[in-house]
Amino acid sequence: MAGPSVIYSGPEAGRRPALEQGDIILCVDDDSTVLNALRSVFAKHFGSELQVEFAESGDEALEIAAELRAQGRELGLVITDFMMPGMKGDEFLVRLHEESPNTVKIMLTGQSDLTGVKRATNHANLYRFLEKPFLNEDIVLTVRGAVRAYCQERDLIRQNEQLRRLNAELEEIVRPTGFYRNKTNSLIKLGQVLVERFDGEVPNRLADMVTL
Repeated sequence: MAGPSVIYSGPEAGRRPALEQGDIILCVDDDSTVLNALRSVFAKHFGSELQVEFAESGDEALEIAAELRAQGRELGLVITDFMMPGMKGDEFLVRLHEESPNTVKIMLTGQSDLTGVKRATNHANLYRFLEKPFLNEDIVLTVRGAVRAYCQERDLIRQNEQLRRLNAELEEIVRPTGFYRNKTNSLIKLGQVLVERFDGEVPNRLADMVTL
């Protein structure tokens, strides 16, 4: 296990995109040196509501993701290495994408072969890849952009869901009105037919109904 999750507080909390409490960033790498470097970067640059989980393999990361879903928590961002023992980074991202398509995905790679990057892009909607060894400034800028993209997509999904609910409520309100309107039109047509049949002489009650 890579250790417990960490909540960081830092000097840039006020400028950080609006991750909600319960949103998680997951870092995956079999190299503890890389995970420690990411810990240091997040501790220095990101705010108190940024909760980060760490995993040392794709299998462990998928277990963490499943636990979070079971708790009703969202996995906002994943940063994973490409070349890992067992499950490689692209395979991990593809499998994660099947269960968590809205998670923003970043892959770190020191390999010149871009096959894994292409697969992750085509089948896991890869947000960006960074070459190793990475620069701290690149990680910070990329994570900020990824969190912003995640928050915008999350808010858009919620707005669309709210619009769908409002449309459903409006349909429930309008449906009875439309029902009575159709009934009224049917009565008017019936009255017109009766007027024609009676050569304009319609019984008083029926005339009153038609007038209504």
